[in-house]
This record gives sequence, structure tokens and C-alpha cells, in this order.
Amino acid sequence: MRTEQALVKLQAMLAIALLAGICPLLLLVALVTKICGCLFSCCYTKQKTLAGEVALITGAAHGLGRALAIELAQRGCHIAVVDINLAGAEETVAQIKQLATVKAKAFKVNVSNYTELVELQANISQTLGTVTLLVNNAGLLLLSNSLNPAPQELQRMIDVNLTAHFWTKSIFLPAMKQLNKGYVLSISSLASIIPLPYNTSYTATKFAVTGYMKALRLELMLERQRNIKVCTVMPAFLQTNDEVTDLVARTQFDRLYPLISGEAAARRIIDGMIAGEKEIMLPGFGAVLQRILTLLPLSWQDYLLLFIANKYFMKFCELRA
Repeated sequence: MRTEQALVKLQAMLAIALLAGICPLLLLVALVTKICGCLFSCCYTKQKTLAGEVALITGAAHGLGRALAIELAQRGCHIAVVDINLAGAEETVAQIKQLATVKAKAFKVNVSNYTELVELQANISQTLGTVTLLVNNAGLLLLSNSLNPAPQELQRMIDVNLTAHFWTKSIFLPAMKQLNKGYVLSISSLASIIPLPYNTSYTATKFAVTGYMKALRLELMLERQRNIKVCTVMPAFLQTNDEVTDLVARTQFDRLYPLISGEAAARRIIDGMIAGEKEIMLPGFGAVLQRILTLLPLSWQDYLLLFIANKYFMKFCELRA
């Protein structure tokens, strides 16, 4: 038994050594492929149309969700505006109808409630058609006390930020599989790869969303569902929420990078989704930082992050305690 275990360990170590040895070659091939892809996209800019698709956007009563709903409507999608804030959702619909000649309807739904989502699917099917573009955008960023949150408030963040993704997948993905087409777009956060101290609850839910989407992408590949595209978006703070914008100004996080508008973020996200990008980080330098960090030992990663943003993290702690 011990001999077998030793052989398995040796086999694993040899595989890792082989992978490490060919890693430079893999990096070179990846770089050449990326450059060729960029050159090809410059010469051939035709994009797949979204006209006629039925898009469901959760948390679309305001902020990035509203910007995504409007962007998709302007590209020809029929829009299901889903939010617990019905008045805000109806305002999004009103703006869509001023800008695009598509069908749009507001639905009041608690995305963490499975039964309400099942009813939502039936209502959308009757009024707009089968959902072929699912945007999981609804999320909570701030708790009233980030350092010592009330249990019910913490549970609500978990339910909205994470659990809802499981429900929407189980309810809306089967129809996409039957149609052999679709998009699943989830708004995670840059905090899912670069942790936000003193907001561990939010960071944990977004880490989970990013991991969930990676696993879902692999599931669809194993099932040969090549026409269902999965895309995870990891934005930093955006200029889409007055409370967040004020917090960023007071913590001076915007000195690290200026806030991106909701409209600019929405255009970048939809362009990337159509182009088949699997993960989108906003701003783009987040991807570079993340790749640099993963090459370093864990202790170095921690020290580097603190060196860059220590005073901003501490200011956030002071304001959110």
C-alpha cells in the first residue's frame, strides 16, 4: 500500500515538473495566439448580433444593471428588468423605450427566493419569450457594519450575492441547453481575486461567484455545449452608485485608478461577452496585477498589496466600523 502511495506521489511530482518545464513554451504560444487574435479582430470587426435575444438582468433598477439593460436593448435584445425595487425597474424600462424599439418589462422579484424565480421564468416566457441571455448582476456591496455585521444582514448578502446564482442556473440554463445557444454573464468583483480587507463577507461571496463560474464553464465544455458562452466580470468600484462613489472619494480609492462609468463598463462587458471572453476585469490592469501576484509567494503577495493600498484599506475600516 505504501509503495503504491509513493508511486502515485512520484507520478504527481513528475507531472508537475514536466508542466513547469514546458510552461515557458506554453506562455510563448499563448502570447503569439493573443497577438494574432488582436490583429485578426482589428482586420475583421464584424460582431455577432444580439438582435432578438431575450435578456434577463437582475438588479437592473439602477447602477450597472440598468446600464447593461440599456446597452443590450440598444443592441436589439428584449429585456426583462428584474429587481426587488419595482419603481426603479420601471424607470429602467421607461429609459429603454425612449432609446430602443424592443420589448421590455419590469418584474419585482427577490432573486434569493427560488419560488419567485420559477414564477419569473413563466412570466417572462409568456410576455417576452425564452431567456437566452442571463445576466446575474444583483448584489450587495456594503453592510451597515462591515466589521461586525448582524447575522440576518450577513445571510442576506450571501443569499443575494451567491445563492441566487444557483437558482437562476437551475431555472434558466436548461432551456438554453435545449436551444443549444445562450449566454450566462455574472458580475463578480475584482475583490474576488484581490481581497478587500474589512469587507470579508463581500469578498467571500465574490470569490465564490468567480469559482462557481469557472466550474460552470468547465461543465458546459464537458457537455459539449459550445454555443452557450459563460463570462465572469470582475470590476473594481464603478461610478454607478452614489453611496459607493462617496465612499470611494472619502477613502481615496480613486487615487489608485479613476472610477469607470456604468455606460463605459456596460459597453466593454457586452463587447467582451460577444467576443467570447471568459473573464473581464475592470480596469484592465487588474488582470496584469493578478498575474504578477500569482507568481509570488503568498507572504510577498500580502505585503505587496499592503504596500500598494494599506492606507486606503485602513481608511475604509475607519468609515465602515
